[in-house]
Amino acid sequence: MSFHRSYLKKDSVIQAFKHSGFYGRKLIWSTNPIRVAIPKSSTFIRSKGLYPVREPVYASYDNWLPRRAFVATWNRYFISAVASVSLAGAIYIASLNTKTTPDAVALSGSEGLATSTLIEQQQDSIKEANTELVSCLYRIYDNRGMKVDLNSLLTSLNNREVILIGETHDDSVAHELELAIVKYLFQTQYSGEERKPLVVSLEFFNYDMQSYLDSYIERELSETQFLESCVQQPGNIEDYLPLLRFCREKHIPILASNAPRHIIEMVRKDGKEYLRNLKDEDTFGIPPLPYPEPSASYEAKFMALMNHQLMLAAHGMWKDDIYTLSKNESFQRRLNNYLEAQNLWDASMAYNIVNKIEENRNVTVCHICGKFHMEGGLGIPEHLHNYAPHLNMISVTIIPEESLVAEEGINDGGFIIRTLTTESDK
Repeated sequence: MSFHRSYLKKDSVIQAFKHSGFYGRKLIWSTNPIRVAIPKSSTFIRSKGLYPVREPVYASYDNWLPRRAFVATWNRYFISAVASVSLAGAIYIASLNTKTTPDAVALSGSEGLATSTLIEQQQDSIKEANTELVSCLYRIYDNRGMKVDLNSLLTSLNNREVILIGETHDDSVAHELELAIVKYLFQTQYSGEERKPLVVSLEFFNYDMQSYLDSYIERELSETQFLESCVQQPGNIEDYLPLLRFCREKHIPILASNAPRHIIEMVRKDGKEYLRNLKDEDTFGIPPLPYPEPSASYEAKFMALMNHQLMLAAHGMWKDDIYTLSKNESFQRRLNNYLEAQNLWDASMAYNIVNKIEENRNVTVCHICGKFHMEGGLGIPEHLHNYAPHLNMISVTIIPEESLVAEEGINDGGFIIRTLTTESDK
């Protein structure tokens, strides 16, 4: 069972997350039922008797779910309470562990009101368990591989010049964490009595989108007008709307740090030589030539990914045919062009970030990008070190649990967050 995002937005449902253990048929508050799809499972993930719901129910972020609510289920448990908590509008569920039957699904009216007293009594305990509830959605590890809480991560971000956040682009939990981090930075970064300037840098936007972003932040463009200007942007801009709206509300500048897309595409097609023929006015948003070649470690990582993608694409081909294709000169040249484009991508983001810092040495730049661009200290961090060797930076790599590789080799001295993915993220 699923719903279109825009339909649920009209109902102002705060984003919730489902976890194995529940098959919810109705989420009810006031008198309005909304159905949510939650996978069948008899296994509960317990955290002091509290259980998370991970179904991504998308909604506007300016309306909170009323506190009194309950979920009726088709399985053998009746889930008694739903409460919203502070972190990015997640919803959590407390269980009575009470057996029930399908007839319980029809609970409403006086029966529903009868549960409200118990629900109210549970609110304080749910608030107290906020930390444990959050850990049901993600787990944070420091550079020693030790599990830490969100507060430990946030305080480690203080007084940094650059904070690199690597995400999987469709990971909704990652987007919530990013918003929480930006809010923290905005509220806490001061230099003496003055608020320390904060800039949010996004891979999502190419450099030639900067004027539109500036106009959006300064309210010279409405949100509708701004979104119309973004129609050519690949990816789902809705994932970033809560962050964009917060930046607009607080007048936080957004840096469109990615290289112009048409330049990246031409390098993929013709290789790095294409750049030598560009006029000066066409080089805005990319670093001056020459910029560093990809490191051996980065190249090995990139080629391993490409070989993996080749194996997936070539499913059903004979092994000898795959080997022949991989050794084909034209194929190798194309692969090298892709590597050069990827390296330009990383170098451009690093170069644009450093330029922003040089404009104001007191600024903090929080850069959000795909995790491949920065994990393991490769890619963007290497180029940042080249352009500004003494830069004070830290990384936060957010990895969906189902796609997590071995921890060794991805921790660069920063933090790693494992998230629990939702059905819509897959």
